[in-house]
Amino acid sequence: MLIAERAARATQWARQVTSRPSTFVFVPSHENQGRNYFQPELEQELAQLRVGSFSLRRQHDKQPVDLLICTAHGNDLAPQLWSAHQQLGPQCMVATWFWDNHLAHISNLRTTLASDFVFASHAYAAGGLLNPVAPLGSHVAACSAQWTREQSISGFEASIHRTRSDRLLVNYVAYPSASRTPLLQALEAANAPELEVLLMQPEDRTRYFSLSPPARFAEWAQHKAALILPIDRDLSTRLFDALLCGQVPVLVRGSMSDLDQVITPADQQALGFVQIDAADIESIRAGAVLAARRWDEQGVAGARRRHEYVLGAHMLTSRIELILKCLWALGTGEAAVAHVPGAGALALQPTGATGR
Repeated sequence: MLIAERAARATQWARQVTSRPSTFVFVPSHENQGRNYFQPELEQELAQLRVGSFSLRRQHDKQPVDLLICTAHGNDLAPQLWSAHQQLGPQCMVATWFWDNHLAHISNLRTTLASDFVFASHAYAAGGLLNPVAPLGSHVAACSAQWTREQSISGFEASIHRTRSDRLLVNYVAYPSASRTPLLQALEAANAPELEVLLMQPEDRTRYFSLSPPARFAEWAQHKAALILPIDRDLSTRLFDALLCGQVPVLVRGSMSDLDQVITPADQQALGFVQIDAADIESIRAGAVLAARRWDEQGVAGARRRHEYVLGAHMLTSRIELILKCLWALGTGEAAVAHVPGAGALALQPTGATGR
């Protein structure tokens, strides 16, 4: 009964918002507020989105809103979401976009139960979000989100007048529980001439997050290449940030489960990806040398190609647009809420896939 009721409620809401002018608001979760990660100017960019009759309602506008889109980064957001339901009223649905659905499974599940729709950044781990309350929507991969388009363009244009370092950028948080941390610490201890290792501890990230957004961009853009080392098998924001800044990414072959479905192998080759065979010091040092050489071969034109690739399809606005399109399709009948066989859960699927 619960599954049927939730499916009917979601469908009815979607049909209503597609039958009239409708509004959405984007509210990043509180977990990143202290780091000045999401820039206030992002609202201006989101206001330019045009999906159906959806339009942005700014956070401080007191008018009713139809859809709240929020991000989740591992903490249990259920208390905040239940409060949002009370404040925004029954006409508003909550769509939660999970950036860390490959981790923090229990707290993520609590968050899903306070949501109306859920979206996973990591498709390979999306099964952990399946539930009987909030339908799982289409895959919404990670992206570059810490800069606006204007900041990104300005930062990149400034970078082309500067000489870039051959040293591979390795700028990470050394989480104690992460399996990659011993390798990162070993890379730091190696003090290899091919590497620029900048580690932070989880309790103190001021080395990076105290910088202004332009200064953060400049740090990336001072280097020709960056190491992309996932915590699990996740395709993270780091890859898109590196490309946006014009860098050649260095990654271990097969280390990211969703990579090929988000960036095709043909695009990876065209963008100059360097893939190494092992996550060890010598392989990474060799990858650093190859990446610097590849950047030199492709030059500023190659860096611009990587930068424009992310600007065109992998910024935050691109991902919010995808969420809106997924929910709009539910209202127009192009998608439907389907029961996931054997899982006691709901998912949004194209109507052809549901047999309707």
